[in-house]
Amino acid sequence: MENYTLTPYVRLAWDDTVKDLYWYMKPRVIFDYEIIFLQDGEVDLMVEEEHYHAAPTDFIILRPMKRHSIRSVGKEKVHQPHIHFDLQQDEYSSQVYIPFEDLDHIPLADHKLFRQDILDEICPNLPPVLHLKNYKRIQELFMTIIREKETRMVYSEPLVNGLFLQMLSLLLREYTINNVQEKNKNRDVAWKVQEYLSQNLDKNISLDDISHHIHVSKYYLCHEFKQVFGVPPIQYHQDSRIEHAKYLLTTTQLSIGTIAETVGFQNIYSFSRAFKKKEHVSPSVYRIH
Repeated sequence: MENYTLTPYVRLAWDDTVKDLYWYMKPRVIFDYEIIFLQDGEVDLMVEEEHYHAAPTDFIILRPMKRHSIRSVGKEKVHQPHIHFDLQQDEYSSQVYIPFEDLDHIPLADHKLFRQDILDEICPNLPPVLHLKNYKRIQELFMTIIREKETRMVYSEPLVNGLFLQMLSLLLREYTINNVQEKNKNRDVAWKVQEYLSQNLDKNISLDDISHHIHVSKYYLCHEFKQVFGVPPIQYHQDSRIEHAKYLLTTTQLSIGTIAETVGFQNIYSFSRAFKKKEHVSPSVYRIH
C-alpha cells in the first residue's frame, strides 16, 4: 500500500443476517469492492468459476466486475456484516449503486461505474477468502465503521475513511504475515523430507516411510516438496542415489555390485537398469569414461 495514495470511499456498511436458512445469491457482478466478515454460518462461494468455502471469522473480498455467487451451507443462518467501498474516490463514486445482476443485464451506460481493480498491485495474489489468525482487532474496526455509517454523526465521513484505511491495512498485514508463515512452514516440510532422503541414500524409500517419519500426509509432503525442489520426493531420492553412485564409480575402486548395495539397490541388475535409464550408459561404461 506504500506505493499508492488511497482515497477510500465507504459507500455502504451494514450488519446483516440472512433470514433464509437456505440462502442463495445468484451470479452477479458489482461495480465496487465488498468485504464481508462472516460472523456466523458457512457459505460456498463461486468467483469466476473457482470454488471457495468460507467459515465463521473468515473475510470474503469481492472485486469489481468479478462474477460471483454465494450459497449458504450448514444449519446456521448467515450473519454477514459487510462494507462496499472504492479504493480511490473519483467523480463517479457517489453514483455507484449495488447491482444484483450478471454483467449482461447491467446497462451499458452504467459500465463507466466499474471501479478500477488495483488490489493485486497493492497486495498480490490476494484470494477471495481470508482465514486470519488474529482477526479480533480487524473485526472491531469493521463493526465500528458500520456503527459510524449507521449513526451519521458529525465528521462521520473522515472518521469512517480513517477507520477503513486502518482496518484494510491490518487485514492485508495479517494476511501477508500468515502467508509468509505458511510458506515457511511448507518450506520446512520440504527440507525435512530432503534431509531424511539424503540420510537414507542406502535405502529404497517409499512415501509411506517418509510420511511416517515426518508425521504428515503423503499428499501434503509430495505437494510441498515439489513446490521447493521441482520433482516428487521419490524421483528426487532415486536421482540422488544415482548421483552418489556416479561419485563412487569415479572416485573409488569399489565393485559395481558393492556400489549398487551402497546406494540401496537389491541387486546389480536393478541398479544397472536404473542407472542406464537416467544416464543412458551402463555403470561400467560410465566408470571407464
